[in-house]
Amino acid sequence: MTSKEYYVKYYQEHKKERKEYDVKYYQEHKEKIKIRKVKYYQEHKKERKESDAKYYQDNKKRRKIQMAKYRNSLPGKIASIRAEAKRRRNFGYEILFDNIFPKSIKTVGHHISNGFVFNIPESIHLQHLGNNHREQLKPIVEQLYNISYTIVDEVDSLESDINKDKQIESVRKNGNICKNQ
Repeated sequence: MTSKEYYVKYYQEHKKERKEYDVKYYQEHKEKIKIRKVKYYQEHKKERKESDAKYYQDNKKRRKIQMAKYRNSLPGKIASIRAEAKRRRNFGYEILFDNIFPKSIKTVGHHISNGFVFNIPESIHLQHLGNNHREQLKPIVEQLYNISYTIVDEVDSLESDINKDKQIESVRKNGNICKNQ
């Protein structure tokens, strides 16, 4: 019997005892194992990234099918809802101008920044979804409301709350959104 065959046989015969030992060892050395894992991941970040990229390229079709299946499952739908809710929690809803459209046209609030909203037709809003959503709709909003504005990321929330009233008045007067006023 070769050493490899011996180890396979030993492992199969002592599976239960090994599992009990592993559980006991983990319970006794939990913190040490956690630290070792963190250290390993930090030291091998580049290799893991390359390995993950290679795996994705080799299994692209399979991963897309898996992800689509997950997104359509209950846990996937819940994760999607939670992610969207977390993103939207940071949005304010300060409408800068009254709705200029007739009631027959369905409108939605378009965030020009994380706190400020213009009403625009839903059909236009839905045509310009994606990564550059705000930039794509900027010329349309400017044309509809006959104003000019600059897209500015929100400053930290406390400063944003303090300056919010000043910013709203400035936008209503001259259509400019500035970080500092």
